[in-house]
Amino acid sequence: MANLSVVVTQGASDWSTLPLGPRPGPQRLRLSRTGGAIVIQARNAAKRWQLLRVAPFLEGPVRIGLMACSPERAGFAARFTEFTLGPAVAQALHDDSPAS
Repeated sequence: MANLSVVVTQGASDWSTLPLGPRPGPQRLRLSRTGGAIVIQARNAAKRWQLLRVAPFLEGPVRIGLMACSPERAGFAARFTEFTLGPAVAQALHDDSPAS
């Protein structure tokens, strides 16, 4: 069973997960920083942006990164592609527009 996870660390880390099923295939995420918060969305099976979480996020310089892991350790491979940085997306939190 695969999960999509989001960890936000500001002094301490927290963790949220979304079950994806046994073979979810490629995933697409978008993070938008809006004032003192970060909005994290994933493209769902209907190819719509699904809200994963809204987390407090201090203004000012930050560090972000991607990571993949497996509880089984050996035999797991992940590939990250199309990582870009740009202005925040203007859509609402519960944006139901098609995911590109």
